[in-house]
Amino acid sequence: MSTGGQRDAISAELKRLNLSPESMPYAGLAFENVEASEQFLLHLRSLSLGATWRDIFPDLGEDDEMFDGEDEYADNGRPLGPFDYQHPPRGSAIFAYASSAENVDAAAAAMQGAIELGLPVHGAGLVLDRGHPHLYIVLPLGAPEDHVRQIEHYLREHPGIGNAYPQRIEAKRERGS
Repeated sequence: MSTGGQRDAISAELKRLNLSPESMPYAGLAFENVEASEQFLLHLRSLSLGATWRDIFPDLGEDDEMFDGEDEYADNGRPLGPFDYQHPPRGSAIFAYASSAENVDAAAAAMQGAIELGLPVHGAGLVLDRGHPHLYIVLPLGAPEDHVRQIEHYLREHPGIGNAYPQRIEAKRERGS
């Protein structure tokens, strides 16, 4: 029973937490009333980047399987491009996209500026084959979350960039901890 605004806010929080609704261990969300959906939204907002589905749903039992048997702490995806680690483990990565399809120069300048911030960078890539130009900045293994936030903030503030957010957060916890 959530309103469209609450649904959008919940989606935005899941995106902030770098969790895809498609990977949710449940088929969907249903709330008894508006207050319950507001409580759930407050819970999401209280979580830090890197939270897992088990943090969101603390009643999820140890025997409950995640979709496809995925280890929720491992990066089981493909590399983001040739600039990324080709095999796990992979460092954190920040995604940003240009505010318009014609803004290739702004995306390239933002990527170069992020590289020149003085923070360690494993790799960076500009992708031009998916509508708006977008870019990734991949951090070295063990980079602190503060570096993710600094680069994300820099990219969000860069002229011509529509948005920036963490694409992947390096798992810092051992399974079961």
